[in-house]
Amino acid sequence: MAGFLIESEMKFIFRVVVLLFALLAIRCGDETSTEECYLPSNANPLFTFAFTDLASIEHIEPLGEVQPGQVYSDHVYISIKPSVDKVPIYAPTDMELVNVIKDPVDYAMHFKISQEVEYILGHITEPIPEIKQLAQSQYLDLFFCSDESIMSVTAGQLLGYTSGTINGVFDLGVYNSTRFMNFIRPERYESIKIYTHATCPFDYYTSALKTQMYDKFGPMPVTQPLSCRDSRDKAGTIAGAWFDTEAIQSLENVVNSISPLLIATALDGHVKIGRGNEPVYRIFPTQPTYKDPEEITSAHCYAIESRGYFYFQLQPNGNLNVFYSATGTCPDSFPESGFTTYYK
Repeated sequence: MAGFLIESEMKFIFRVVVLLFALLAIRCGDETSTEECYLPSNANPLFTFAFTDLASIEHIEPLGEVQPGQVYSDHVYISIKPSVDKVPIYAPTDMELVNVIKDPVDYAMHFKISQEVEYILGHITEPIPEIKQLAQSQYLDLFFCSDESIMSVTAGQLLGYTSGTINGVFDLGVYNSTRFMNFIRPERYESIKIYTHATCPFDYYTSALKTQMYDKFGPMPVTQPLSCRDSRDKAGTIAGAWFDTEAIQSLENVVNSISPLLIATALDGHVKIGRGNEPVYRIFPTQPTYKDPEEITSAHCYAIESRGYFYFQLQPNGNLNVFYSATGTCPDSFPESGFTTYYK
């Protein structure tokens, strides 16, 4: 199982990173702008129509999932059942389409719902012809009213079909200028609105639809509370995102310098360690060195099956010393040299 997951992620890395980089590279909008907007103000829109055929969905990975080459997962991942070739994509509410992006394989769609809320779909393989013909190569800003509508859609309208990535996955992100992610050091993310303003898409739905979508959270079996999750940072523990510099990175640097380290659990409880563009390292509850990173407040060594080990040592000043070896087993104590220091 672990070997398959790692191999599939390596195939998936390129597609995920391309979409993420493109989103990061945009000049994000200023939500304090006073420019007149053609959209109504509504920070809490109600979604009344399922975004796809939920019976065809294997599981949904919510916000904060650890993926290769990402600081933080700002959108949810929708996994299509292996037995299903493609799924329909529907508008959850009335929206204004402001942009369609064509990459070498599939499409991204960018909608505005109100002055405060925006909706982005990724890895859509078959947009309807009316949307497909609008595709271009330039991403637009978030939270700028100057982005004009190129097509109006209504709740329940078919937007297209998708088979997703090579692994049958497509993306869904909802961003709200009035809501903020709870990062331990939020100033690191101020220039990246898709991180600071990412919200749970399913919390906008009517209660019945929200329940159906939360019931799809996975991978299964779910051993943790059904939650779309926040930043994954937990003060006083090793959990969350870590950087190899104390300096605050500019937007340009963030685009070109991926966060070196992210430590968190999946909903089925297994620990995931992401480091740059390397395949995700995993520790399952059945393994001897397993421990929830949110419970580690000092030092702990994770043995990575057939891939060495990670030894973490949290410092009194809040920094994290990390030693990684691609071979061997966990030593009795933290190494005196050869480690890297990371910062929140």
